[in-house]
Amino acid sequence: MKGQDTLFSHKSDEHGTPQYLYDKLNGIYHFTLDPCCTAENQKCAIGYGLDETIINHDIFHHCTDGLKNTWTGHRTFVNPPYSETKLWVEKAIYEVMNNDCPLVVMLLPSRTGMKWFTQLVLPYYKKLIFIQGRLKFEGQENSAPFDSIVVVFTKDNHDHDIEVWSNKAC
Repeated sequence: MKGQDTLFSHKSDEHGTPQYLYDKLNGIYHFTLDPCCTAENQKCAIGYGLDETIINHDIFHHCTDGLKNTWTGHRTFVNPPYSETKLWVEKAIYEVMNNDCPLVVMLLPSRTGMKWFTQLVLPYYKKLIFIQGRLKFEGQENSAPFDSIVVVFTKDNHDHDIEVWSNKAC
């Protein structure tokens, strides 16, 4: 399909979060860190670049990437490269359970049949938000060819919650 070449190929694995969705989530969760952003798609004041940089108010410093760096103390928003979803979900769970990261909110492809979803997300999530209607990621002409889900992880995950948001109402 025209305009979806990068969504179906390996040309780019980055899917820029739609601003309206980020704004709604940020209004609820008050993020302080994006550990897997680029300078072009950074949403939080502090970001760890995918290319081993820290992005802080557009000032670049050499550092390790978000998979290697700690998220301690941060309310973290993650829209990872989707080819590395399992690695980023494992990192999110580790940071919440072991490193005093109070919150991780992830925008992920809704692939509920995948092992990473059934073995990692389902046992540890606090909230699942299914997005009804496919997202149009920043920089794309058309909507994504897959559904999306927002997964919230907190240390207190005993009470699970599931919501459905309309893409149009975000």
